[in-house]
Amino acid sequence: MPVELRRTLVLGLTSTLLSLVAAPALAVDGVVEINQARALAGGVTPGDGAGFPVTITASGSYRLTGNLTVDENTTAISVTAAAKSVTIDLNGFSLLGPVECSPGCLPASGTGDGIASSGAYIRILNGTVRGMGHDGVLVSDSLSVTIESVHALHNRLAGIFTGGQATVVDSVAQNNGYLGIRVGLDSTVRGCAANSNGSYGIYALGNALIVDNNVTNNSDVGIDVVGIGTVVGNLATGNSGIGIEISQGVVLDDTATGNGGLGLQAGTSVGYARNVFNANNGGNANPQVGGGAAAIQTGTNVCGDDASCP
Repeated sequence: MPVELRRTLVLGLTSTLLSLVAAPALAVDGVVEINQARALAGGVTPGDGAGFPVTITASGSYRLTGNLTVDENTTAISVTAAAKSVTIDLNGFSLLGPVECSPGCLPASGTGDGIASSGAYIRILNGTVRGMGHDGVLVSDSLSVTIESVHALHNRLAGIFTGGQATVVDSVAQNNGYLGIRVGLDSTVRGCAANSNGSYGIYALGNALIVDNNVTNNSDVGIDVVGIGTVVGNLATGNSGIGIEISQGVVLDDTATGNGGLGLQAGTSVGYARNVFNANNGGNANPQVGGGAAAIQTGTNVCGDDASCP
């Protein structure tokens, strides 16, 4: 084969290989696939450099095909405001950092998040975010966020932290160094477990719907709604602080037992009914519900051995 022809073929093959490396790895259904090798190579979206974080600058659907491993000062996935609508399917895989919180966190400091996003409609589902040096999932100033079937474990600060409207369902926040689940205004937390976190289990701003959650053994308040909320069908047990705290709204069909503080601390115009508050605040000889005249029994409640609460 002539030398010039051989050089032309080699250069053409090299160019083809480089273009394949630079192009996003697309699945048959158009979903962009991400794994450790792809993250290190870069080019997942326009402007994404080699290494971490994987920077998502384009709207679309993204799916893990393997675990992503980072150190405590490195964010695994960063979603920019340019990506207005993004779905991240963890696909049963994990974002893994080195932090362990049982109950303290080692290392004691770090700046890396599992997923960090701002200014986008974002949906995150089906996997684990574990051991991050900062927050597991941090969605600040979001247009809207949905988090489904995500396990946020052993992150140094919050397991799941959202600054705007959020729906968090069927998820677990456990052994995080600070908050379990924190959501902004107009949010829903449903069917979640927030256990053994270093501060509050679930913390929600106003207009919140908190339904059917298991909130246990947190180092402060189990469920705290700052503002108007509806708190229905939750179990708050063994938390070091108050079981359920709410400023305004409705508390129905909840059980708070064995918490270090009151079973229920109610603010202005809170109606509560069909709840059980038992063995909180040092035992049934002590008040189980606080709030005085501000809290109104709108139906039967049980406080210790009493069929109604004072």
